[in-house]
Amino acid sequence: MRSDRAVGGIFLITIGILFLLSNLGYISWSIVGNLIELWPLILVVVGVNIIAKNHPVVKSIMWLLFFVVFIGYGMYNGQLSNRANNNLSNTLSHSKHVETERGSLNIDFGGAKLDLVSTDDSLIEAYTNNQGIRSNVKYPNGNRDVVVDLKSNRTSIFNIGKNSYNYQIGLNSEIAWDIDADLGAVSGRLDLSEVMIDSLNLNLGASNLEIVLGDKNEMSEIIIDAGTSSLDFIIPKGLGVKLKVDGFISKNSIDKLGWQLQNGYYITPDYNNAPRKALIDIDLGVGKLDIRVR
Repeated sequence: MRSDRAVGGIFLITIGILFLLSNLGYISWSIVGNLIELWPLILVVVGVNIIAKNHPVVKSIMWLLFFVVFIGYGMYNGQLSNRANNNLSNTLSHSKHVETERGSLNIDFGGAKLDLVSTDDSLIEAYTNNQGIRSNVKYPNGNRDVVVDLKSNRTSIFNIGKNSYNYQIGLNSEIAWDIDADLGAVSGRLDLSEVMIDSLNLNLGASNLEIVLGDKNEMSEIIIDAGTSSLDFIIPKGLGVKLKVDGFISKNSIDKLGWQLQNGYYITPDYNNAPRKALIDIDLGVGKLDIRVR
């Protein structure tokens, strides 16, 4: 009974660590792909465990060796993938219809370096070194609305280290956008100064982002849920901001701005009379938040 508990405990701890690293964005992997390629090795380990029924040390060593092979094989594949994808390639360039007024961008990436800017030439332009990226552009309401989905297949079993992939995305500056991004460990710059943002929803792991806001929309709603992160906001002077911050965060830059604190919100002076406004809700586990007005 004790030996079974020990082996089961080691197995659960290892799985838990792997999933934790994946959620934090340090590794991205495909469990299905792993089982397909390494399932004969699982049979070998199970067989040895049956033979060594009364030898818990042997059983533990076999499972340990299995996970060593699992991780080493994935690291090798990840290195091959990164060598093959060392150049950015055009993955998506879609023309804008004259009647298109609104756009929804849904992003699902793992650990990445992400740069987002505006463009006047196309509806969207996306460049990446990830050959496993999938894109889908559809018009659910004629050509008035457009929905763009960008998702990483994460076909390699592991990509060790943050920012394994680079993404550069340009959004049309003439239509209003709703952006929903599910990212792992991410760094980069989101320059939204010339993009009309109705809503921005970021779900982040460990991150280091600079976010530049604009004043092209009457009201923008920004929601950020992140783990250990460093966020640097640049806000245009004259933009009315209502900011709520939760988590263990250094907020020295907010205190220096002289914004009023009312009902849990930091509010810019003359917020009610500002022609352009932004409602920002930030929830960080542990991190640093800097805000600059220019």
